[in-house]
Amino acid sequence: MIKSAEALQKPSSLTVLPEYRQSLTLIGTGSQTTPKEEFALRRFLEGHADLAILSYLGLVDFKVSKIEYPDSASSPVTVTAALTDNGRSASREWQQSGGGWVIPIARRELVEVTGVAGGEGESKVARAEYTWRWQPTEIGKSFDTSKREHQSLPDTIRQNLGRVSMADVMRQAGRVIVFDSSKTQTASASFRLYDDGWRLEKLGT
Repeated sequence: MIKSAEALQKPSSLTVLPEYRQSLTLIGTGSQTTPKEEFALRRFLEGHADLAILSYLGLVDFKVSKIEYPDSASSPVTVTAALTDNGRSASREWQQSGGGWVIPIARRELVEVTGVAGGEGESKVARAEYTWRWQPTEIGKSFDTSKREHQSLPDTIRQNLGRVSMADVMRQAGRVIVFDSSKTQTASASFRLYDDGWRLEKLGT
């Protein structure tokens, strides 16, 4: 029952939108010598480390299509996303959503049930302790700190992973997930006995 629970079956994913509109600072180191669109894209990817990984892997091509006030210190910027040839091939395992893509990066894998309490005699409740770990997808290996794929990422991307940028807060994306699949984690599950047998009531992860 634990292994088939939705919380373990549902993958952790990241979402790529077809277009982003965000206010960006257009000044800083290199802003005077770098083309404006290129500098704005660098700023954008600094705040979206998850998207920077997809760009680095050659799966998604991001381009600045519009800078509303190119001569200002900051400006609303529009960035478009399009799949590369490699991205289109990989997208067979992705889900389309609102013109964008939902990309699974890891699933929770049950390791073992380490203990069970209750459920004996007249008791209609039971509790199980178990361990689990992350199982990354091929793309998810870049988010897995124990994998060579993550360790080979550019330092600038690895430093930005796991941070919450203002852009993340605005789109309510939360913290970009970074995990270590070599470590197990502990959790518990609650069960209740009904006329037709035991059912999983609550699963912690």
